[in-house]
Amino acid sequence: SAKQQVKAEAEPEPEPEPEPQSKLTVRILECSGLPKMDRFGKNDVFVTLAVDGQTHKSSIVAGGGEAPVWADGAGEQCVLDVSARQAGDAEPLSLVVSVFDEDIGSDDLCGRYTHTLSAEKLVSGAWEEEADWYVLENDDLKGKSAGKVRFSLAWTPAPVQVSSAGEPAMEGMEGSNVDDMLRQLFVAIDADSSGTISRTELSAKLKTDNDLQQMLKDSGRSTHYIFEQLDAD
Repeated sequence: SAKQQVKAEAEPEPEPEPEPQSKLTVRILECSGLPKMDRFGKNDVFVTLAVDGQTHKSSIVAGGGEAPVWADGAGEQCVLDVSARQAGDAEPLSLVVSVFDEDIGSDDLCGRYTHTLSAEKLVSGAWEEEADWYVLENDDLKGKSAGKVRFSLAWTPAPVQVSSAGEPAMEGMEGSNVDDMLRQLFVAIDADSSGTISRTELSAKLKTDNDLQQMLKDSGRSTHYIFEQLDAD
Protein backbone atom coordinates (compact mmCIF):
# COMPACT_ATOMS: atom_id res chain seq x y z
CA SER A 1 0.00 0.00 0.00
CA ALA A 2 1.08 3.57 -0.62
CA LYS A 3 2.74 5.22 2.26
CA GLN A 4 0.70 7.90 3.86
CA GLN A 5 2.49 11.18 4.14
CA VAL A 6 1.53 13.21 7.13
CA LYS A 7 2.08 16.90 6.90
CA ALA A 8 3.15 18.36 10.14
CA GLU A 9 1.07 21.32 11.03
CA ALA A 10 3.10 24.47 11.35
CA GLU A 11 3.30 25.63 14.91
CA PRO A 12 1.78 29.06 15.40
CA GLU A 13 4.33 31.77 15.89
CA PRO A 14 4.39 33.12 19.42
CA GLU A 15 2.71 36.46 19.81
CA PRO A 16 5.14 39.31 20.33
CA GLU A 17 5.47 40.67 23.83
CA PRO A 18 3.37 43.82 24.26
CA GLU A 19 5.38 47.00 24.46
CA PRO A 20 5.61 48.38 28.00
CA GLN A 21 3.23 51.26 28.57
CA SER A 22 3.53 54.29 30.78
CA LYS A 23 0.42 55.50 32.62
CA LEU A 24 -0.97 59.03 32.61
CA THR A 25 -3.66 59.38 35.28
CA VAL A 26 -6.03 62.32 34.90
CA ARG A 27 -8.64 63.22 37.52
CA ILE A 28 -11.31 65.60 36.21
CA LEU A 29 -12.75 67.57 39.11
CA GLU A 30 -14.88 70.48 37.90
CA CYS A 31 -15.40 73.37 35.50
CA SER A 32 -16.23 77.01 36.09
CA GLY A 33 -17.63 79.82 33.96
CA LEU A 34 -18.60 77.66 30.98
CA PRO A 35 -20.57 79.44 28.26
CA LYS A 36 -24.29 78.69 28.07
CA MET A 37 -24.62 76.56 24.95
CA ASP A 38 -28.42 75.97 24.99
CA ARG A 39 -31.13 78.59 24.66
CA PHE A 40 -33.28 76.62 27.08
CA GLY A 41 -32.05 74.52 29.99
CA LYS A 42 -28.57 73.98 31.36
CA ASN A 43 -25.47 72.46 29.84
CA ASP A 44 -25.12 68.68 30.14
CA VAL A 45 -21.34 68.58 30.43
CA PHE A 46 -18.76 65.93 29.64
CA VAL A 47 -15.00 66.03 29.03
CA THR A 48 -12.84 64.22 26.49
CA LEU A 49 -9.15 63.48 27.01
CA ALA A 50 -7.04 62.92 23.89
CA VAL A 51 -3.43 61.73 24.15
CA ASP A 52 -1.05 59.53 22.17
CA GLY A 53 -3.67 58.53 19.59
CA GLN A 54 -6.47 57.62 21.99
CA THR A 55 -9.52 59.45 23.32
CA HIS A 56 -11.43 58.94 26.58
CA LYS A 57 -14.86 60.37 27.34
CA SER A 58 -15.94 61.18 30.89
CA SER A 59 -19.37 60.68 32.36
CA ILE A 60 -21.98 63.37 31.75
CA VAL A 61 -22.93 65.83 34.47
CA ALA A 62 -26.60 66.34 33.59
CA GLY A 63 -27.72 69.90 34.24
CA GLY A 64 -24.19 70.88 35.24
CA GLY A 65 -24.67 74.26 33.64
CA GLU A 66 -21.75 76.67 33.87
CA ALA A 67 -20.05 74.92 36.80
CA PRO A 68 -20.32 71.12 36.62
CA VAL A 69 -18.70 69.02 39.36
CA TRP A 70 -17.81 65.34 39.03
CA ALA A 71 -18.57 62.88 41.86
CA ASP A 72 -19.51 65.61 44.34
CA GLY A 73 -16.01 67.06 44.15
CA ALA A 74 -14.09 63.79 44.43
CA GLY A 75 -13.55 63.83 40.69
CA GLU A 76 -13.54 61.19 37.99
CA GLN A 77 -10.28 59.36 37.32
CA CYS A 78 -9.05 58.09 33.98
CA VAL A 79 -5.84 56.07 33.45
CA LEU A 80 -4.43 56.39 29.93
CA ASP A 81 -1.84 54.07 28.42
CA VAL A 82 0.99 56.02 26.80
CA SER A 83 3.92 54.76 24.72
CA ALA A 84 6.99 54.32 26.91
CA ARG A 85 9.47 57.18 26.78
CA GLN A 86 13.23 56.62 26.87
CA ALA A 87 16.02 58.91 27.98
CA GLY A 88 16.94 61.09 25.03
CA ASP A 89 13.48 61.09 23.42
CA ALA A 90 12.83 64.58 22.12
CA GLU A 91 9.06 64.39 21.64
CA PRO A 92 6.88 66.05 24.28
CA LEU A 93 3.44 64.68 25.11
CA SER A 94 0.27 66.69 24.53
CA LEU A 95 -2.92 66.07 26.49
CA VAL A 96 -5.92 67.74 24.85
CA VAL A 97 -8.77 68.40 27.29
CA SER A 98 -12.07 69.32 25.62
CA VAL A 99 -15.29 70.28 27.42
CA PHE A 100 -18.61 69.68 25.66
CA ASP A 101 -22.32 70.24 26.15
CA GLU A 102 -24.14 67.08 25.10
CA ASP A 103 -26.89 67.70 22.58
CA ILE A 104 -29.09 65.53 20.36
CA GLY A 105 -27.43 65.19 16.98
CA SER A 106 -24.30 67.22 17.62
CA ASP A 107 -22.46 68.08 20.83
CA ASP A 108 -21.39 71.68 21.37
CA LEU A 109 -17.77 72.49 22.22
CA CYS A 110 -17.56 74.76 25.26
CA GLY A 111 -13.78 75.07 25.24
CA ARG A 112 -10.48 73.27 24.87
CA TYR A 113 -7.11 73.28 26.61
CA THR A 114 -3.83 71.58 25.58
CA HIS A 115 -1.49 70.56 28.39
CA THR A 116 2.07 69.86 27.17
CA LEU A 117 4.46 67.64 29.12
CA SER A 118 8.13 68.10 28.22
CA ALA A 119 10.34 65.21 27.13
CA GLU A 120 12.53 65.80 30.19
CA LYS A 121 9.55 65.48 32.53
CA LEU A 122 8.49 62.19 30.95
CA VAL A 123 11.83 60.49 31.69
CA SER A 124 12.30 61.95 35.18
CA GLY A 125 10.50 59.11 36.98
CA ALA A 126 7.06 58.99 38.61
CA TRP A 127 5.46 62.27 39.63
CA GLU A 128 2.16 63.92 40.54
CA GLU A 129 0.77 67.38 39.80
CA GLU A 130 -1.78 68.77 42.23
CA ALA A 131 -5.15 69.84 40.86
CA ASP A 132 -5.14 73.25 39.21
CA TRP A 133 -7.35 75.45 37.05
CA TYR A 134 -6.66 75.75 33.32
CA VAL A 135 -8.18 78.31 30.96
CA LEU A 136 -10.27 76.93 28.09
CA GLU A 137 -10.27 78.45 24.61
CA ASN A 138 -12.89 78.48 21.86
CA ASP A 139 -12.40 80.64 18.76
CA ASP A 140 -16.09 80.30 17.87
CA LEU A 141 -16.99 82.41 20.91
CA LYS A 142 -15.33 85.43 19.25
CA GLY A 143 -13.37 86.62 22.26
CA LYS A 144 -15.85 85.63 24.95
CA SER A 145 -14.64 83.57 27.89
CA ALA A 146 -14.84 79.79 27.46
CA GLY A 147 -14.43 79.15 31.18
CA LYS A 148 -11.95 76.97 33.05
CA VAL A 149 -11.42 73.29 33.85
CA ARG A 150 -9.76 71.85 36.96
CA PHE A 151 -7.89 68.54 36.96
CA SER A 152 -4.87 66.77 38.45
CA LEU A 153 -2.21 64.62 36.79
CA ALA A 154 0.02 61.70 37.75
CA TRP A 155 2.68 59.92 35.68
CA THR A 156 3.84 56.33 36.13
CA PRO A 157 6.71 55.38 33.79
CA ALA A 158 6.73 52.01 32.05
CA PRO A 159 8.37 49.21 34.04
CA VAL A 160 11.84 48.06 33.04
CA GLN A 161 11.64 45.09 30.67
CA VAL A 162 12.97 41.88 32.19
CA SER A 163 14.62 39.11 30.17
CA SER A 164 13.82 35.41 30.57
CA ALA A 165 16.85 35.16 32.85
CA GLY A 166 15.18 37.57 35.25
CA GLU A 167 17.55 40.44 34.46
CA PRO A 168 16.74 43.76 32.78
CA ALA A 169 16.83 43.34 29.00
CA MET A 170 20.04 44.81 27.58
CA GLU A 171 19.62 43.88 23.91
CA GLY A 172 21.51 46.30 21.75
CA MET A 173 23.11 47.89 24.81
CA GLU A 174 26.69 46.74 24.35
CA GLY A 175 29.76 48.72 23.41
CA SER A 176 29.12 52.07 21.78
CA ASN A 177 25.35 51.72 22.25
CA VAL A 178 25.85 51.95 26.01
CA ASP A 179 27.93 55.08 25.49
CA ASP A 180 25.18 56.58 23.30
CA MET A 181 22.53 55.83 25.92
CA LEU A 182 24.64 57.39 28.64
CA ARG A 183 25.09 60.53 26.57
CA GLN A 184 21.32 60.67 26.10
CA LEU A 185 20.97 60.45 29.87
CA PHE A 186 23.31 63.42 30.22
CA VAL A 187 20.92 65.41 27.99
CA ALA A 188 17.94 64.36 30.13
CA ILE A 189 19.72 65.44 33.34
CA ASP A 190 20.69 68.79 31.82
CA ALA A 191 17.29 70.35 32.54
CA ASP A 192 18.35 73.93 31.78
CA SER A 193 19.99 72.91 28.45
CA SER A 194 23.17 74.70 29.47
CA GLY A 195 25.35 71.95 28.05
CA THR A 196 26.94 71.34 31.44
CA ILE A 197 25.95 69.25 34.45
CA SER A 198 27.19 69.96 37.93
CA ARG A 199 28.74 67.06 39.83
CA THR A 200 26.31 67.68 42.67
CA GLU A 201 23.34 67.37 40.29
CA LEU A 202 24.76 64.25 38.66
CA SER A 203 25.61 62.64 41.98
CA ALA A 204 22.02 63.14 43.16
CA LYS A 205 20.73 61.57 39.93
CA LEU A 206 22.96 58.51 40.34
CA LYS A 207 21.74 57.97 43.89
CA THR A 208 18.03 58.17 43.06
CA ASP A 209 17.71 56.73 39.53
CA ASN A 210 17.33 52.96 39.95
CA ASP A 211 17.14 52.35 36.18
CA LEU A 212 20.46 54.14 35.64
CA GLN A 213 22.10 52.19 38.46
CA GLN A 214 20.89 48.89 36.99
CA MET A 215 22.02 49.84 33.48
CA LEU A 216 25.52 50.66 34.72
CA LYS A 217 25.66 47.41 36.66
CA ASP A 218 24.59 45.30 33.68
CA SER A 219 27.06 47.04 31.36
CA GLY A 220 29.92 46.43 33.78
CA ARG A 221 30.43 50.12 34.42
CA SER A 222 30.74 51.94 37.73
CA THR A 223 29.43 55.38 38.64
CA HIS A 224 33.01 56.64 38.25
CA TYR A 225 32.72 55.85 34.54
CA ILE A 226 30.19 58.64 34.03
CA PHE A 227 32.42 61.19 35.74
CA GLU A 228 35.33 60.04 33.57
CA GLN A 229 33.20 60.57 30.46
CA LEU A 230 32.28 64.07 31.61
CA ASP A 231 35.96 64.89 32.04
CA ALA A 232 36.75 63.45 28.60
CA ASP A 233 34.05 65.53 26.93
